[in-house]
Order: sequence, then C-alpha cells, then structure tokens
Amino acid sequence: MSTVKPGGWAEKSGEVQSGDVIVSVGGRKVDRNLDLKGLTKLIQGEEDTAVKIVLVRAGGEERELEAVRSKTQTQ
Repeated sequence: MSTVKPGGWAEKSGEVQSGDVIVSVGGRKVDRNLDLKGLTKLIQGEEDTAVKIVLVRAGGEERELEAVRSKTQTQ
C-alpha cells in the first residue's frame, strides 16, 4: 500500500503500514499487477461480514488480518 486511507479499514485496524503489500484477500491470491479498483472489488462484500487479508511488510514479515466490511462513502 502506498498510502493508508484516513477512516478506511486499514487505518482503523491499526495494523497496516504504508509500504505493506496485500498478497491475499479471502483466501484468494492477489496479482501484484492488480490496480486499486480491482483490489477494492476483492475486499468489498456484504456489510458486517469479515474478510481475511494477508499482507507482507517491507522486511518480509507476513501478517494476517481480519477486516469487517462496512459501507464507505466516496467524496
């Protein structure tokens, strides 16, 4: 992730840092060439359901997070 969106799931989790790379969403491998729109589609789902997200830190540490989906507002 190049940036962490204020108010988004990543910021709310307190676990995601700028530079982290998302490698899996809901057990599905994420292609390194996937753009933000495609990644967002993988993460989105029914409100109040959980999705597992696996990311890798710049130093190679792998972390597994669980994000609860919610409605988002775009401005």
